[in-house]
Amino acid sequence: MEKRRIYIIGILLGLLTGGFRAEAMSSDITVVSFVFQRTVLRPGVEIPLAVRIWNNSLTDTEVVFEIKLSDNLSLKTGSLKSVASMSQLDYTEISWTTVGPLSGNIFAELKVIVGPGDTIKAQTSGVITDKYWTQEEFFLSAWSPPSDMQMAYDYYAGANFDFNLAIHNPPFTLGVNLVKANGMHCFLQIPETIPNYWTKLTGSNTIPPELTDEDLLTMNPVIENYKNEKSVAGYHIIDEPGANRFKNLEKVVSYLKEKDPGRLAYINVFGITAEAWQMDALDYYDYIWRYLSEVKPEMLSFDNYHFLTNSDGNHYFQNLEIIRELALKFDLPYTNIIQLIGTEPEYIPQVPFSGWRTPSPSEHRFLVYSSLAYGFTGIVWFHWQLSWGFTNYPPEKRAEIYATISQLNKEIKNIGDELLTLKSVGSYHVNDIPIGAHKLPAGELVTGIAGNNSYVVGFFKDSVQNDYFMIMNKNYNADVEATISLKNKLSRLEYFNADFDAWVEITDYSVSEPGSEFSMLISAGNGILFRPTYIHTGVSEISKPANNNMLSNYPNPFRFVTTIKYSVSEDSEIELSVTNLLGEKIKVLEKTFKKKGVYAINFDATNYSSGIYFYSLKSKNCSQTKQMILSH
Repeated sequence: MEKRRIYIIGILLGLLTGGFRAEAMSSDITVVSFVFQRTVLRPGVEIPLAVRIWNNSLTDTEVVFEIKLSDNLSLKTGSLKSVASMSQLDYTEISWTTVGPLSGNIFAELKVIVGPGDTIKAQTSGVITDKYWTQEEFFLSAWSPPSDMQMAYDYYAGANFDFNLAIHNPPFTLGVNLVKANGMHCFLQIPETIPNYWTKLTGSNTIPPELTDEDLLTMNPVIENYKNEKSVAGYHIIDEPGANRFKNLEKVVSYLKEKDPGRLAYINVFGITAEAWQMDALDYYDYIWRYLSEVKPEMLSFDNYHFLTNSDGNHYFQNLEIIRELALKFDLPYTNIIQLIGTEPEYIPQVPFSGWRTPSPSEHRFLVYSSLAYGFTGIVWFHWQLSWGFTNYPPEKRAEIYATISQLNKEIKNIGDELLTLKSVGSYHVNDIPIGAHKLPAGELVTGIAGNNSYVVGFFKDSVQNDYFMIMNKNYNADVEATISLKNKLSRLEYFNADFDAWVEITDYSVSEPGSEFSMLISAGNGILFRPTYIHTGVSEISKPANNNMLSNYPNPFRFVTTIKYSVSEDSEIELSVTNLLGEKIKVLEKTFKKKGVYAINFDATNYSSGIYFYSLKSKNCSQTKQMILSH
């Protein structure tokens, strides 16, 4: 116990550097993190405020929390003063919900009163901004992407990829020109402009040299050269940094947000199988929490390769759980780097290590659909080319895998368009419950799946709170006929055919007390997204019809173009228009007669300034207005 305590103290000494200031008197309680739980503080939305505390005592400790907010913040949930018990030798998280302003600086102060004369003080602050990156399409790429030759791009595009994850060699001209010529998007490996960047930004168990203002200035020529180039989606920063690199990485990410706020600064972090010394953190959850609160990325990306030589990994789903939980807490999209290759010597004799088997087609499918069931909106295949990549496989094996990846990428892009409009609200397991995963609880929309097969059940909501769910067959060796029970009575049921990019109605289902039941064949490792429509209890009407005067837009916030979707409940003259914050009508998108039904139209805001806008639908018996945020 004493060795563990000394180790923890050593780690905590380095934690008080990211996103807040803390002052402490003598105490076993350490405020590890006190932050606004967002990596971008967007205007006019709820902003969680969270404190993470370590109790280094061998007993539970009761403390008093007092918080003070800036005048432009209001408290929605939680109390300005509260009492909580901190468990011994453990972390405790306490959160509040604040409502932020449309602009300006915000701050919060915290007092943790441990006892008479023993008070810890902490502060955090931030700036509300309407300039930030937003995800507008499903992120599908490979690590390492094609080399700078057209033949490599032909092969890559043939597998249905459209993102090049890392263009190397400043000034990046050749790679960007190839990306543009092939209608793709790319990320520039911008830290390569920084002197000695490898030592300053990578590594695990050493203290790096501090990144200077002069180092950051070396990125300016690249930023200026490409800031208006639409094929450049962002900047690739680094892979698998230890926590001692977070301070330097925060400087890079913050600088890029300031100079080019519409672009993603992409970093990939360790998976759960990394050693504590590699992460430079107490445990994996601590590592990810610190990364999000200190570096403040706009996407969370990780890797964990599941298929080992003689077994499957034990912590794959636990890793998915932690990434999903913390990404949703910080309101971020999240990406899974999944296993494309094995390391068998007959395939890759120059491999630097061993221990992975090459996944079968259904195992590749397992990795894709388990990620989608957990709400991931990005997938990167590892490893595409170079001496120990996929391109080093014998021609016959490479052709087999290429066909699988091409098909899966097609499905990912199709279903990804649907998933980008949804939010993950739960991911559970039926029957076999892996380490760190959660059993399907009672009372959920899906009440059960018959038989002994094992499934992942992912729940989703759209912008108007309609239900969707995905059933994923964890058996990658056999197709299964799944009989699924729902707690609600169905009026209509559809599934998404990812191969044909279409919703298909299921007519064979039963409705009785207390709900509904249907069966579906789910192939090995596959997942299927369903869209149910319900009957009101005791009323013969659909509770959420497609023509129920729905009004929404996606993406929101958006950079250039957003799609406004609306419905008309009866044949009527309608007007769909856009106004600015001053109430001035700047665009009439539709002014015509519409029959009862659902419609969609694009609003191109390329020529408008960043900011908040409102779109309104007026029809015979309806008038609705919604807010959207434009961020170039």
